[in-house]
Amino acid sequence: MMSKKEIVQSKNEVIVHQNVARFKGILTPVQSRSMLSILKRANEQVTENPDILDFTIPSDVFLEDIQNKSTAGLNTIVTQLNKHLKTLMVQLFEWGTIKEPECCIFMQQIKVTEKEVTFTFSNYIREHIKPISSALIIKDFVLIQSFRSEYARQLYKHLMMWEKQQSLYLSVKDFKDFLGVPPTKSYERMEVLKRKVLNVAIAEINEKCPYIDLKYINRTQNRSKKIEGFDFAWLNEQVQPSKVKQNPLFTVEDPMDYTDYYGMNCKIKNMVCEHLLVITPLTDGSINCSFRSGENYHFASIENLLETKIGIISRRKGA
Repeated sequence: MMSKKEIVQSKNEVIVHQNVARFKGILTPVQSRSMLSILKRANEQVTENPDILDFTIPSDVFLEDIQNKSTAGLNTIVTQLNKHLKTLMVQLFEWGTIKEPECCIFMQQIKVTEKEVTFTFSNYIREHIKPISSALIIKDFVLIQSFRSEYARQLYKHLMMWEKQQSLYLSVKDFKDFLGVPPTKSYERMEVLKRKVLNVAIAEINEKCPYIDLKYINRTQNRSKKIEGFDFAWLNEQVQPSKVKQNPLFTVEDPMDYTDYYGMNCKIKNMVCEHLLVITPLTDGSINCSFRSGENYHFASIENLLETKIGIISRRKGA
């Protein structure tokens, strides 16, 4: 008999990664929005009735949840949705922790009619589903559903699981996995990955959430120009729109002017890093630094960076 694994946020690795679920393969925007609606409405019904097995959502509520904008007739919309959602019944769902992974079918049955959407979770999920009222998909449901790009939706969900940290490193592999980037040769080219995925996601997140001010720098190793991953940094407090322009960086104080530090050479871990290009300040006072020679490093403060400098640089204004 399979032992129960109670779903506990922050202890369950799958929830940490994808807020309740991570699917093998790629979900379309319609499938992704539909799964969020299913999980949200199931959570509400489980809260009211812990023994519920079969779930129902009124069709008009479901269509509003997934932000359906089709001008086709209701019968056509229902037919299209059934085609999209039946695919979910054969997609694998990752459950459990990294040390104790589980893989199972998520949906056992789902059907859309003009009146209602009915669905049943697989037997395994039915044994383990618990209310998830504190999960991000519930807290930011409307915002997450509003993203046009599926890449923006997945990146936002993942970053916000680390909102207290306000910084996160993702290797290129993890970045592709978490965002559902197609495993085609074209996306192996960094220029294509940035243009079609990374830049699109960041632009929409900053458009919808200007108070986040999401930024990133490339991370490489030693003198190699090959990008191994991305360091992200963002704000985690919503401020009034009128104050956004006053605080464009990752601090509520006046931003520090790093201009005079650019161009400096450093010796870090016995490696000469040439020409400092970018300094990205983080909320905890630390900084990420990117050099023209390809290195990227994190420092606890600007003082720690200056301890590694080689040669002479001009003093910062006002210093």
